[in-house]
This record gives sequence, structure tokens and C-alpha cells, in this order.
Amino acid sequence: GFVDSLTGGLAGFGIAGKYISERWKEFAADGLVCGDGKKHPITIIVADSQSDSNRAAQVTGDLVNNDKADFIMAAASPDTVNPVADQCEALGTPCLTADAPMEPYFFGRGATPENPFKWTYHIFWGMWEISANSFDCWGQVETNKKVAAMWPNNVDGNAYRDYYTQAMADKGYTLIDAGGYNEPSEDFTQQISLF
Repeated sequence: GFVDSLTGGLAGFGIAGKYISERWKEFAADGLVCGDGKKHPITIIVADSQSDSNRAAQVTGDLVNNDKADFIMAAASPDTVNPVADQCEALGTPCLTADAPMEPYFFGRGATPENPFKWTYHIFWGMWEISANSFDCWGQVETNKKVAAMWPNNVDGNAYRDYYTQAMADKGYTLIDAGGYNEPSEDFTQQISLF
């Protein structure tokens, strides 16, 4: 099973997901030879999270319980990745996720280095790597070292705010934080005025 945001506010992520899932289906069309040396049929079922946390958890449960999926993958921000992983952890189903910073995935779901997850795994950058790229880019231009930031009031946005606030101070940048905004939003007048 592959849970992705094909519609809704995160549908931009689904463009890549749709492409790659089509390639997976082509690659596995004749089955795959596994460790036992036998060819096994592979079916890939794509489910739309509709960019919604509750829907992501629901379709994951459906994939595992109704479609009998043996393995789940998911992508497209902590808002949709975390509920998929939580559902898989609860159902004892192997899961691999991507496209969400490591901190909200791992710590935001309650794991610690001493108490990691059993069924769910994640591949993506951590905030230290993401911020290193920001600081490298910013350091290549002459500025007053003031940075205006807008982060949504969600798991992803709050993780960025939490990390960047201290990291920017440590690097000598002044943060102008417009506060969290709720999605969807079409009026950013307050933030623009502040900046």
C-alpha cells in the first residue's frame, strides 16, 4: 500500500508520488524474485490521503485490514505521514515513510533513541541538515542577517519554528516570526505588514 496526498492542499507532493508509483507497478508487473529464490506477485495499491490526517489513518487501516497489504509506504509531510506510521505501528505492519523532517516523525510520535518504533521506519533529512542548507545559502549573500519566517500552525511548521528559532540565534540571525497561521489561508496581510 502507498498512501499519498493526491488531492487537497498537499497534492503537489502527489505529483511525484503518482509518477513513482506508476514506475513501481511497471517494475513489479511480472512479480519479484525474493530471498527464497521464488517469484512472488506484487500488487501496489495507491490510496489518497486527501491531504488530511484522519483520512491518512483511515486509508492505512483499510489497506492493512481490508486489502491485506503486507507493507505500507507513505509520503507528504508529517500531517499525513505520521498518522500512517502510527496506524502501522498499532497494527504491527511494516511501514516506510519519507518526505517529512525526522524530528516531527520520530520525536513528535513519542519515540526516543532508547525506545524506538518497532514497525515503522523513515528516510528523510533532519532539521540540522535542512537548516545547514539554509545557512549556507544565506551566508553567500550580504544581508542584515534578519530573516522573516512564516510557518503554518501544524506539526511541520511548528517543528521548523522550534528548531530554526534557536539555530538562527546561534548563527547570529535575527528572526522575525509572523506566528503560526492556520491552513488553508488566503489572507497574509498581517504577516506582510510585519515583514
